[in-house]
Amino acid sequence: WESQSCGYHGDDGYLYRGPGKSESFGPKFTSGDIIGAGINYIEQLLFFTKNGSLIGAFPKDIKGPLYPTIAVHSQDEELTVNFGKEQFCFDIEGYILEQKMTQQSISDKLYLQPDISHWIVRSYLLHYGYQDTLSSFDAASETDPPANHQTGYGEPPEMYGLSHRKMLRQLIINGDIDSAFKRLEEWYPQVLKDEISVICFLLHSQRFIEYIRVII
Repeated sequence: WESQSCGYHGDDGYLYRGPGKSESFGPKFTSGDIIGAGINYIEQLLFFTKNGSLIGAFPKDIKGPLYPTIAVHSQDEELTVNFGKEQFCFDIEGYILEQKMTQQSISDKLYLQPDISHWIVRSYLLHYGYQDTLSSFDAASETDPPANHQTGYGEPPEMYGLSHRKMLRQLIINGDIDSAFKRLEEWYPQVLKDEISVICFLLHSQRFIEYIRVII
């Protein structure tokens, strides 16, 4: 068994996970048995089935792409594969539904504050600097942000510099990148210290685009 591989072995019913790693996993299988393999992406598990019944699952700790492989031992052995063209012996739809219900049950047990939706919307407006919309939202809403998200001054820390972010966003939208650089240098000089940062690269690229637009 090679590294970054796993397999369900019919001779002994063992699960092999790379060289030198084996453990008792399920029943043996032989001619006439239908063996299935699948991936549970929600829980990051690999699982095997036999004749329509789930045998067991184990952590998907293999890195990189996965390739289905089948090994045979004896001469003249034959087998067929089904990758979904025909109905699976294992009730995969029922398994998916069961997993969804499990995840839904977990979600239903989570407690969310009644006014959490207010805070989510408000945080979004703050993060992107939509000052006018935020002011209208606060004026129209009668729900305060959750207390644990408030500072001693009654506003989240993201409120700082909101007008600056609004102006910077508008300058960039209008294509006035030179003025955006000047404002950044005035308000947040530390942002421009790293000339190879993503922010500087994107701004320089946009400025070049704006210059080309003027020429064209």
